Amino acid sequence: MTTPRGFLRLRHIIAPSGPIPVSRSTWYARIATGDFPPPVKIGRMSLWAVEDIDALVARLKDDAERHSAPRRASRSACPAEQV
Repeated sequence: MTTPRGFLRLRHIIAPSGPIPVSRSTWYARIATGDFPPPVKIGRMSLWAVEDIDALVARLKDDAERHSAPRRASRSACPAEQV
């Protein structure tokens, strides 16, 4: 296991100042489902490794690009032949 480059507080990860535009409650719900990385607890603080957040941002960006790819028109949407 490598040593983390550093840690981030939640306010630096989520909206409005962070790169991930979700609310605090959505963030913790997505941790519970396994979509987002769990925190490292140091005392009472919840912190996230910079590497985990970098990987999450890259994954979310890839997912967004994959879902925004242009789709082919379906055959049923083709106009009827003109007679």
